[in-house]
Order: sequence, then structure tokens, then C-alpha cells
Amino acid sequence: MVTRAVMGLFVLMMTLVEASIAQYGYLKVELGAPDVQVYVDEVLIPNPDGDQVVTAQLTPGTHMLRFVRPGYRPELREVSIQPDRLLFYQIDFKPSVPTSRYLGESRRITLQQATASFVVVSNPPDMPVKINGQPLNERTPVAVELFPVGPVQIQIGDASATFHLEADKFRRFKYERGRIFDATYEISHQVGDGVELLNAKLAVEYESKLNVDWNWLRRAAPQNNFQIGRSPMYLLCILFFRNHSDRTVEFNRSVRIYRGEKLVETRRFRTRLLPGASAQGWYNYTRRRWPPGIYRVEILHENGRKLASMAFRVYRNQ
Repeated sequence: MVTRAVMGLFVLMMTLVEASIAQYGYLKVELGAPDVQVYVDEVLIPNPDGDQVVTAQLTPGTHMLRFVRPGYRPELREVSIQPDRLLFYQIDFKPSVPTSRYLGESRRITLQQATASFVVVSNPPDMPVKINGQPLNERTPVAVELFPVGPVQIQIGDASATFHLEADKFRRFKYERGRIFDATYEISHQVGDGVELLNAKLAVEYESKLNVDWNWLRRAAPQNNFQIGRSPMYLLCILFFRNHSDRTVEFNRSVRIYRGEKLVETRRFRTRLLPGASAQGWYNYTRRRWPPGIYRVEILHENGRKLASMAFRVYRNQ
């Protein structure tokens, strides 16, 4: 009887040991680059030595993985961790043919590099351009698409300037009088007769009713990168004026839209501002078909002064 009791106790202890051993699953990630970070349920897997491989011991069940690298869009994966099983990830940054395969469960992640678009113009035109020290085949004006985000150096003649590109944003850079500057938004705040142009913005609507929230537009960041949809696209050019004088001010303004360097539309409007009042004028322009390309809106005072110039891009999703 003592022997049977001892054997029963031994079996029970071995069962408990096996249960405790198999209560975790394991994650292994081959980073591919030292600045990649991996988060499990928003907790960073530490990698203080910059190793190419990180591992984690996880409780069985569902976990959320997040793969992050500066300049790339993060990727999320929901995974199921099994007890005493290994889940292995390899991270790629460009399409490639796998050269090896793990004998267990193997998965790959491809991070798409974030890009931006910009155009370089000059006065006078037809000038050679270097981007990050490399000459372009085309001369100004020239459009550059799918350029990696981050710093970009533009050189025209003896002038050089560095700008920072943001993902999915459009910029317009201009060379004039020996310098290169950002001409995406150019605003001449002094209108004249005590009137100030506080701000100018672009936005689009796809509904014909144009339910514009002016309070939101005052706070919103300018837009200038518009995707073509199936519906007609209404372009809104929003101007915010303030009359600092003690009398009513009226003036005419014209709106011109260029595609590249070609004038495609001209409209004229009358603006009336009461003493000490602020108001906004707006311009909406729609067409059934917007050809993809680089556009520019110019707002001119009746005396010929340019009040604002705003560049924007219309594109079709690939």
C-alpha cells in the first residue's frame, strides 16, 4: 500500500511539472535592421544590444504584434500563441525571394516605404536640377513622384536648400533670385485699405450640397493632395479676411487655376467687408473629370497684386 501511495504521488507531481513547463509559448523575430522595434500588446520587446533577433515568452492565447521602423508604415498582426510552440517572424523591407525557410511555422512581413511627391519650378525656367546631389534628366519645371520621406536637398545653379518631406504630402519648391524656397503656400497678408488676408486654404468636397464647417476649416491643416473618386470633386479655396479699418471695404478678386503652366479656369468675385469685421470668401470649382497632375490656384486683387498662390496635386490611386 505504501508503494502504491508513493507511485500515485509521483505521477501527480510529474503531471504538475509537465503542466507548469507547457504554460508558455514563444515568439522569435528576425528584425532585418537594427532600428526595427517589435511590440507585443503595446509593450516593447527590449533589444538594448541592437541584436538582429529578439525573442519573447508569451502566455497562450491571442496577442497583438506591432512592427515599427522609422520612415515606414507600421504593420499590425493578431496572432494565436500555443503552449510550448514557437512562432517565428522575418521582416523584409522590399520584395525578395526567400533564401531559407524555417522548419516550423514561418511568416514574412513587408513594410512599404512611405513616400511623398513634389514639383520644382524656377524663374527663369529650363534650369538643371540636382536632388540629393544626383542630377535629374529633366529640367525645370519637373515633377518628382514616390520620393522617400525625410530630408531632401534640392540644388539649382549655385543655390541649395534642404527640406523635410512628409508621407503622402505634396510640396512645390521654387528657385528665384538666387534662392530656393517652399512655394506650396504663398500668402501676401497685406491686401490694402486696412484689410488683412489672415489665411488661405484648400479642401475638397464630394457632395454637391457643400456642407462646409467653417469653424473646422479655420482649425484644420491645409490640404493639397487629392485622390480622384467616382463622384465629382468640388475644390474649395477658402480665404479668411479681416478689416482693421473703420469703414466698409469692397474690392474685386479673381481666381485662376493652372494645370502645370496652362490656365484652365478663371473666375471673378466681389468681396465686401464691414468695419472691424472678419469674413471669409470661398470658391468652389467642379468638373466631372479631373486629369491627374500638378495644379496651382492664384488669387489676385483687382489691382493685380497676388494675394495667394497654392499648389495641389490630383492623383489616381494605383
